[in-house]
Amino acid sequence: MRLKSLTTLNTLLLIAICFALGATLWWSEHALERPYQLMGQYLSLSQRFQHQVANNIQDYLSSGDALRHNTALTELKGLAEDVSALPGPFANRLQPSLEQLRQFTATELLAAGKLAGDPQGLLLQAEREIAGSLEQLHRYAAQGQHEAGTQYQPPLFEASRQLLRLSHARARLTASGNDELVVEVEQALQALAQEAQTLDVLPLLGVASEQKS
Repeated sequence: MRLKSLTTLNTLLLIAICFALGATLWWSEHALERPYQLMGQYLSLSQRFQHQVANNIQDYLSSGDALRHNTALTELKGLAEDVSALPGPFANRLQPSLEQLRQFTATELLAAGKLAGDPQGLLLQAEREIAGSLEQLHRYAAQGQHEAGTQYQPPLFEASRQLLRLSHARARLTASGNDELVVEVEQALQALAQEAQTLDVLPLLGVASEQKS
């Protein structure tokens, strides 16, 4: 009788162990599926970003086609929604970058793409932006109480002079098509870049950024 009871108990224990092992195997299988699912999601998001966002942005900058710009914006919105479904830590890292890219695409990138069919207009816009930055930096240097402000004046003056030289050389090159003027354009660019490096290593002025009205 005791032997029969022990045999029955042993059988029940073996069955219980089998169930436990089966449950563990089932849990392990599902636990392993999660990383593969996440990897698949990341791969899908990466491919969508490359093909539907990055490629459309590049095409828009090359052609100025508004349809490409709209497609990129729509895909960015869809990507943001899909990213929100990812685990918290990953979603929190990706969402701010996507939002910054969406805002940039909707504003500055839109303006740049409109000039895609007008290379001269794009160059003029770039020259205006550089001139505006130099003027703003000149104001900061004048407002700053730091003695380093005086160190900014010579490179700012020279940078403005080289920018004017670049603008004139570029205009003459465009009007005449004379390849010899390319050398003058390159020299002006190099001189402007050198002044930018000089400004970059100067001490900070300690002037707060102006608030946009």
